[in-house]
Amino acid sequence: MADSTRITGEYDLITAFDVIHDLARPAETLAAIHRALRADGTFLMCDIAASSRLEGNLGHPFGPALYGFSVFYCMTTSLSTGGAGLGTVWGRETATRMLRDAGFTRIDVKTIEGDPINVYYVATTS
Repeated sequence: MADSTRITGEYDLITAFDVIHDLARPAETLAAIHRALRADGTFLMCDIAASSRLEGNLGHPFGPALYGFSVFYCMTTSLSTGGAGLGTVWGRETATRMLRDAGFTRIDVKTIEGDPINVYYVATTS
């Protein structure tokens, strides 16, 4: 099994699709991704389109299902390995903060018409 906090090599593009919130050490993984990118590299992260605050998700059409996934899979997967337990609905605010903390200086948050579940973070180091 590979350790996502120990990325080797230099890359122009690294992607992660609906996975960072499941990891035991998501902050360390984001920092490792940042270190592995070339100076003009890009990190494309797809994750759940939700708020980090419960009250911000009250009207979310998939809210109940997302919290169910979070409790029965995402959080338990992370917590079972001593991890952070962010869960499915870690949200835009936490994701953006963690990307900044990892060293990304520019973070564009994008949506795609017809995709109500996901949001896309385009993070760069310059």
